Amino acid sequence: MLFWSSMNISATLTILGLYVVAINSIEITCKYDNYNKWMLNVQSHFTPQHKQLIYECIVTDIEIASNHDDARKVTNVSGIHDQHKSNEHVKSFGIGNRIVHFMPKELDKFFTNLIVLDVYATGLQEIVKDDLKPFKDLKYLSLTGNELQTIDFDLFVYNPHLEVVLLWGNKIETVNDAFENLLKLQYLSFKNNPCHSGVARHSHNQLTALIKEIHNNCEPDYEKAFEQAKSVLKMIQQNEDKLIVGSSELKSGQNSVFVRLNVIYAGLIVAVVNFRS
Repeated sequence: MLFWSSMNISATLTILGLYVVAINSIEITCKYDNYNKWMLNVQSHFTPQHKQLIYECIVTDIEIASNHDDARKVTNVSGIHDQHKSNEHVKSFGIGNRIVHFMPKELDKFFTNLIVLDVYATGLQEIVKDDLKPFKDLKYLSLTGNELQTIDFDLFVYNPHLEVVLLWGNKIETVNDAFENLLKLQYLSFKNNPCHSGVARHSHNQLTALIKEIHNNCEPDYEKAFEQAKSVLKMIQQNEDKLIVGSSELKSGQNSVFVRLNVIYAGLIVAVVNFRS
Protein backbone atom coordinates (compact mmCIF):
# COMPACT_ATOMS: atom_id res chain seq x y z
CA MET A 1 0.00 0.00 0.00
CA LEU A 2 1.48 3.33 -1.05
CA PHE A 3 0.71 6.03 1.49
CA TRP A 4 1.91 9.63 1.77
CA SER A 5 0.61 11.92 4.47
CA SER A 6 2.04 15.09 2.95
CA MET A 7 1.54 14.49 -0.75
CA ASN A 8 -1.50 13.64 -2.78
CA ILE A 9 -1.60 10.53 -4.92
CA SER A 10 -1.40 12.43 -8.19
CA ALA A 11 1.77 14.28 -7.21
CA THR A 12 3.34 11.08 -5.90
CA LEU A 13 2.71 9.22 -9.15
CA THR A 14 4.16 12.12 -11.09
CA ILE A 15 7.37 12.06 -9.04
CA LEU A 16 7.72 8.32 -9.35
CA GLY A 17 6.97 8.36 -13.04
CA LEU A 18 4.25 5.73 -12.66
CA TYR A 19 1.08 6.21 -14.69
CA VAL A 20 -1.32 3.40 -14.00
CA VAL A 21 -3.99 4.47 -16.47
CA ALA A 22 -3.90 5.95 -19.92
CA ILE A 23 -4.90 9.61 -19.90
CA ASN A 24 -6.67 11.07 -22.90
CA SER A 25 -6.53 14.62 -24.17
CA ILE A 26 -9.70 16.67 -24.09
CA GLU A 27 -12.19 18.12 -26.54
CA ILE A 28 -14.36 21.05 -25.61
CA THR A 29 -17.62 22.46 -26.90
CA CYS A 30 -18.22 26.20 -26.93
CA LYS A 31 -21.38 28.22 -26.83
CA TYR A 32 -20.41 31.34 -28.77
CA ASP A 33 -22.08 34.67 -28.18
CA ASN A 34 -21.48 38.34 -27.50
CA TYR A 35 -21.37 38.92 -23.76
CA ASN A 36 -21.17 42.09 -21.69
CA LYS A 37 -17.86 42.36 -19.86
CA TRP A 38 -16.64 45.04 -17.53
CA MET A 39 -13.64 46.35 -19.48
CA LEU A 40 -11.61 49.18 -18.04
CA ASN A 41 -9.79 52.13 -19.46
CA VAL A 42 -7.91 54.92 -17.74
CA GLN A 43 -11.04 56.96 -16.99
CA SER A 44 -13.43 54.15 -16.11
CA HIS A 45 -14.93 53.20 -12.77
CA PHE A 46 -16.96 50.14 -13.72
CA THR A 47 -20.00 52.16 -14.70
CA PRO A 48 -22.59 50.63 -17.07
CA GLN A 49 -21.35 52.64 -20.05
CA HIS A 50 -18.03 50.84 -19.76
CA LYS A 51 -19.50 47.45 -20.44
CA GLN A 52 -18.28 46.08 -23.74
CA LEU A 53 -19.67 43.35 -25.93
CA ILE A 54 -16.99 40.68 -26.17
CA TYR A 55 -17.29 37.67 -28.46
CA GLU A 56 -16.83 34.74 -26.09
CA CYS A 57 -16.55 30.99 -25.91
CA ILE A 58 -18.44 29.68 -22.90
CA VAL A 59 -17.42 26.06 -22.39
CA THR A 60 -20.38 23.73 -22.00
CA ASP A 61 -18.55 20.46 -21.37
CA ILE A 62 -15.08 19.88 -19.94
CA GLU A 63 -13.45 17.98 -17.08
CA ILE A 64 -9.82 18.26 -15.97
CA ALA A 65 -9.11 16.45 -12.72
CA SER A 66 -5.49 15.45 -13.41
CA ASN A 67 -2.39 17.62 -13.60
CA HIS A 68 -0.83 15.37 -16.23
CA ASP A 69 -0.07 17.29 -19.43
CA ASP A 70 -2.03 14.95 -21.69
CA ALA A 71 -5.11 15.23 -19.48
CA ARG A 72 -5.02 19.01 -19.90
CA LYS A 73 -4.26 19.23 -23.62
CA VAL A 74 -7.08 20.58 -25.75
CA THR A 75 -7.10 18.78 -29.09
CA ASN A 76 -10.38 20.00 -30.54
CA VAL A 77 -12.85 22.83 -30.09
CA SER A 78 -16.36 22.60 -31.52
CA GLY A 79 -19.43 24.80 -31.48
CA ILE A 80 -21.52 26.92 -33.84
CA HIS A 81 -20.15 30.39 -34.49
CA ASP A 82 -22.27 33.43 -35.13
CA GLN A 83 -22.55 34.44 -38.75
CA HIS A 84 -19.30 35.83 -40.15
CA LYS A 85 -17.44 34.84 -36.96
CA SER A 86 -14.64 32.35 -36.40
CA ASN A 87 -12.14 31.37 -33.71
CA GLU A 88 -9.99 34.39 -34.50
CA HIS A 89 -12.85 36.67 -33.39
CA VAL A 90 -13.05 35.08 -29.94
CA LYS A 91 -11.73 37.53 -27.34
CA SER A 92 -12.97 35.83 -24.18
CA PHE A 93 -12.86 32.27 -22.87
CA GLY A 94 -15.00 31.21 -19.93
CA ILE A 95 -15.43 28.04 -17.86
CA GLY A 96 -17.82 27.91 -14.93
CA ASN A 97 -19.36 25.31 -12.65
CA ARG A 98 -17.40 22.46 -14.23
CA ILE A 99 -14.65 20.23 -12.82
CA VAL A 100 -11.46 21.99 -13.86
CA HIS A 101 -8.82 21.52 -11.16
CA PHE A 102 -5.99 22.52 -13.50
CA MET A 103 -5.83 24.93 -16.43
CA PRO A 104 -6.31 23.56 -19.95
CA LYS A 105 -3.27 23.60 -22.21
CA GLU A 106 -2.84 24.64 -25.85
CA LEU A 107 -5.94 26.83 -25.99
CA ASP A 108 -3.86 29.29 -27.97
CA LYS A 109 -3.85 26.88 -30.92
CA PHE A 110 -7.56 27.59 -31.30
CA PHE A 111 -7.98 31.07 -29.82
CA THR A 112 -5.12 33.41 -30.68
CA ASN A 113 -6.65 36.74 -29.63
CA LEU A 114 -7.88 36.23 -26.07
CA ILE A 115 -7.92 39.26 -23.80
CA VAL A 116 -10.34 37.80 -21.21
CA LEU A 117 -9.94 34.55 -19.27
CA ASP A 118 -12.66 33.63 -16.79
CA VAL A 119 -12.48 30.39 -14.79
CA TYR A 120 -14.99 30.42 -11.95
CA ALA A 121 -16.33 27.84 -9.48
CA THR A 122 -14.44 24.94 -11.05
CA GLY A 123 -12.38 23.79 -8.06
CA LEU A 124 -9.21 25.16 -9.68
CA GLN A 125 -6.34 24.10 -7.42
CA GLU A 126 -3.34 25.80 -8.99
CA ILE A 127 -2.23 28.10 -11.76
CA VAL A 128 1.33 28.84 -12.85
CA LYS A 129 2.99 31.24 -15.26
CA ASP A 130 3.14 28.73 -18.11
CA ASP A 131 -0.66 28.42 -17.99
CA LEU A 132 -0.90 32.12 -18.83
CA LYS A 133 2.15 32.38 -21.09
CA PRO A 134 0.22 32.03 -24.39
CA PHE A 135 -2.02 35.00 -23.54
CA LYS A 136 0.37 37.93 -23.72
CA ASP A 137 -2.42 40.42 -24.50
CA LEU A 138 -4.55 39.35 -21.54
CA LYS A 139 -6.33 42.27 -19.87
CA TYR A 140 -8.94 40.58 -17.69
CA LEU A 141 -8.31 37.51 -15.52
CA SER A 142 -11.01 36.11 -13.25
CA LEU A 143 -10.36 33.03 -11.11
CA THR A 144 -13.12 33.45 -8.57
CA GLY A 145 -14.73 30.90 -6.25
CA ASN A 146 -11.98 28.30 -6.62
CA GLU A 147 -9.51 26.34 -4.46
CA LEU A 148 -6.32 28.32 -5.10
CA GLN A 149 -3.97 28.47 -2.12
CA THR A 150 -0.81 30.06 -3.54
CA ILE A 151 -0.08 32.82 -6.03
CA ASP A 152 3.50 32.52 -7.29
CA PHE A 153 5.69 35.61 -7.59
CA ASP A 154 6.10 35.11 -11.35
CA LEU A 155 2.50 34.16 -12.18
CA PHE A 156 1.89 37.27 -14.32
CA VAL A 157 5.35 37.63 -15.85
CA TYR A 158 3.99 37.05 -19.37
CA ASN A 159 0.90 39.23 -18.89
CA PRO A 160 2.04 42.84 -18.47
CA HIS A 161 -1.21 44.27 -19.90
CA LEU A 162 -3.48 42.95 -17.15
CA GLU A 163 -5.95 45.59 -15.98
CA VAL A 164 -8.38 43.42 -14.01
CA VAL A 165 -7.46 40.54 -11.65
CA LEU A 166 -10.29 38.89 -9.70
CA LEU A 167 -9.29 36.32 -7.06
CA TRP A 168 -12.10 36.58 -4.55
CA GLY A 169 -13.52 33.49 -2.86
CA ASN A 170 -10.43 31.28 -2.98
CA LYS A 171 -8.33 29.74 -0.20
CA ILE A 172 -5.23 31.81 -0.80
CA GLU A 173 -2.76 31.85 2.08
CA THR A 174 0.46 32.73 0.25
CA VAL A 175 1.20 35.45 -2.29
CA ASN A 176 4.78 35.88 -3.43
CA ASP A 177 4.87 39.56 -4.52
CA ALA A 178 2.86 38.70 -7.61
CA PHE A 179 1.21 42.07 -8.27
CA GLU A 180 4.08 44.55 -8.01
CA ASN A 181 4.97 44.56 -11.71
CA LEU A 182 1.43 44.87 -13.08
CA LEU A 183 1.83 48.50 -14.07
CA LYS A 184 -1.53 48.68 -15.89
CA LEU A 185 -3.54 47.11 -13.08
CA GLN A 186 -6.71 49.06 -12.33
CA TYR A 187 -8.90 46.63 -10.45
CA LEU A 188 -7.82 43.95 -7.96
CA SER A 189 -10.35 41.89 -6.00
CA PHE A 190 -8.90 39.73 -3.23
CA LYS A 191 -11.99 39.44 -1.06
CA ASN A 192 -12.76 36.41 1.09
CA ASN A 193 -9.36 34.75 1.17
CA PRO A 194 -7.84 33.34 4.38
CA CYS A 195 -4.74 35.53 4.49
CA HIS A 196 -6.47 38.77 3.53
CA SER A 197 -9.70 40.22 2.17
CA GLY A 198 -9.87 43.42 0.19
CA VAL A 199 -10.65 45.14 -3.09
CA ALA A 200 -9.24 48.18 -4.87
CA ARG A 201 -10.31 49.78 -8.12
CA HIS A 202 -8.97 52.53 -10.32
CA SER A 203 -7.24 54.52 -7.57
CA HIS A 204 -3.46 54.07 -7.67
CA ASN A 205 -3.27 54.76 -3.94
CA GLN A 206 -5.92 52.15 -3.17
CA LEU A 207 -4.21 49.56 -5.33
CA THR A 208 -0.81 50.27 -3.80
CA ALA A 209 -2.26 50.02 -0.30
CA LEU A 210 -4.06 46.74 -1.03
CA ILE A 211 -0.99 45.17 -2.63
CA LYS A 212 1.06 46.16 0.42
CA GLU A 213 -1.55 44.65 2.76
CA ILE A 214 -1.53 41.42 0.76
CA HIS A 215 2.27 41.37 0.88
CA ASN A 216 2.28 41.82 4.66
CA ASN A 217 -0.50 39.36 5.44
CA CYS A 218 0.17 36.67 2.85
CA GLU A 219 3.95 36.40 2.98
CA PRO A 220 5.22 32.81 2.64
CA ASP A 221 5.80 31.03 5.94
CA TYR A 222 9.36 29.82 5.40
CA GLU A 223 9.63 28.43 8.91
CA LYS A 224 6.57 26.26 8.29
CA ALA A 225 7.94 25.16 4.90
CA PHE A 226 11.24 24.22 6.54
CA GLU A 227 9.52 22.12 9.20
CA GLN A 228 7.27 20.44 6.64
CA ALA A 229 10.27 19.57 4.46
CA LYS A 230 12.06 18.02 7.43
CA SER A 231 8.95 16.09 8.39
CA VAL A 232 8.44 14.65 4.91
CA LEU A 233 12.11 13.67 4.61
CA LYS A 234 11.96 11.94 7.98
CA MET A 235 8.79 10.10 6.96
CA ILE A 236 10.46 8.84 3.78
CA GLN A 237 13.52 7.63 5.67
CA GLN A 238 11.51 5.89 8.39
CA ASN A 239 9.00 4.18 6.11
CA GLU A 240 11.13 3.10 3.17
CA ASP A 241 10.73 -0.58 4.00
CA LYS A 242 6.93 -0.23 4.27
CA LEU A 243 6.39 1.29 0.85
CA ILE A 244 5.60 -1.00 -2.04
CA VAL A 245 6.45 0.15 -5.53
CA GLY A 246 5.09 -1.60 -8.61
CA SER A 247 8.39 -1.75 -10.48
CA SER A 248 11.37 -3.62 -9.05
CA GLU A 249 13.75 -1.69 -11.30
CA LEU A 250 12.94 1.50 -9.44
CA LYS A 251 14.38 0.03 -6.25
CA SER A 252 17.89 -0.48 -7.55
CA GLY A 253 20.96 1.71 -7.85
CA GLN A 254 20.71 5.37 -8.81
CA ASN A 255 17.17 4.83 -10.06
CA SER A 256 15.90 4.17 -6.54
CA VAL A 257 12.64 5.98 -5.85
CA PHE A 258 13.78 6.63 -2.33
CA VAL A 259 17.13 8.00 -3.39
CA ARG A 260 15.42 10.43 -5.71
CA LEU A 261 12.82 11.48 -3.15
CA ASN A 262 15.52 12.00 -0.53
CA VAL A 263 17.40 14.20 -2.96
CA ILE A 264 14.26 16.21 -3.74
CA TYR A 265 13.41 16.90 -0.12
CA ALA A 266 16.98 17.37 1.02
CA GLY A 267 17.30 19.96 -1.75
CA LEU A 268 14.14 21.66 -0.53
CA ILE A 269 15.53 21.89 3.00
CA VAL A 270 18.83 23.32 1.73
CA ALA A 271 16.93 25.90 -0.35
CA VAL A 272 14.85 27.02 2.63
CA VAL A 273 17.92 27.20 4.89
CA ASN A 274 19.78 29.30 2.32
CA PHE A 275 16.80 31.64 1.94
CA ARG A 276 16.47 32.13 5.69
CA SER A 277 20.17 32.92 6.03
